[in-house]
Amino acid sequence: MSKIITINSLKGGVSKSTIAINLYYYLSGEDNVCGLIDADPQGSLTEELSDREDVPLLSREQIADWQAIRDNSDGDYIVIDTAPTRDPNETLAILEISDFVLIPCKASIFDIRALRKTIGLVQEAQKANPGLKGAIMLTQGKANTTIHDQLRQAVEDYGLPVLAAEMLNRVDYQGSLSETEGIFSTRNSKAQNEIKSMAIEIKNLLN
Repeated sequence: MSKIITINSLKGGVSKSTIAINLYYYLSGEDNVCGLIDADPQGSLTEELSDREDVPLLSREQIADWQAIRDNSDGDYIVIDTAPTRDPNETLAILEISDFVLIPCKASIFDIRALRKTIGLVQEAQKANPGLKGAIMLTQGKANTTIHDQLRQAVEDYGLPVLAAEMLNRVDYQGSLSETEGIFSTRNSKAQNEIKSMAIEIKNLLN
């Protein structure tokens, strides 16, 4: 049965789709059998990957029963990209079949304050799915600044693990959705290492 990793935040613009596609490419590059699901009604991944026969992508419209995704999965990993939730019941249904939820948080005080609702939704899902694990990841920040360190401390106060890995504000991430292998199609080794470090931490937490 596949390990299901869901990327979720109630806040938009925090790099959910960028994380989902690049995590998929990294895991696939390790010779894992992986699937990718675009559960965001905006369909960013569906639009970008519509002509890619090499990426096993399911769109939100193709899924009638989330539990069936759990019951019928037979690969190594499934990565799910979600929406800034308009329907908390659908998000709960996704979290209740997931093994891990990664909560991206843009490195700003306003985004960090918005974390409470997302974490509340995860805690609600854990009542039905006690095995659900999760972590927070800072995105779009600038490292080695005083405000950055203060923001990391504020995130840690929410009680969920905070990944050591971060996605800094790099131009190459913006175009990675349309690249053949995402960020791994570029020469940006720093961005590639950020995704690699993120994936390794997630796998360690899953195990």
